[in-house]
Formats: sequence, structure tokens, C-alpha cells
Amino acid sequence: VCRMKAQVHDEIVFQSFPEHTDYVTEGISKLMARPNKMYSVEGEYLGEMVIPNDPAPPAERWSALKD
Repeated sequence: VCRMKAQVHDEIVFQSFPEHTDYVTEGISKLMARPNKMYSVEGEYLGEMVIPNDPAPPAERWSALKD
């Protein structure tokens, strides 16, 4: 139901049929929000950081996705 087209820096470009867009976007958003472990210079574990993502609304053309 989803075709991953490209990863551009911190973005994922994908295609899906309009009827699948909502749950596909939610699933990809969960995949992108994985925790990153943080360590000090000395190697001490400091915790985890999750960078939130903000999915763009669906568009038919690449030019419609750009700000």
C-alpha cells in the first residue's frame, strides 16, 4: 500500500493510494520517531532523545511539498 521513493536528508518521500494515505503517513511517522541514545564524551549513558516529526499534507507533485 506504500512505495518508498527516496530519503532526502531527514525526509522520506513515498507514494500511496489516497485511501491509504492516513494510516501509511501515521506508520511512517512512527518509524521516523525512533529514540536515539545519547552518551557523554566519557561514554556515560545520558538518556534517549526522540526528535518529533511533522508530516506534510499529501500532494500530487514535488513542487507542492516545498515551503
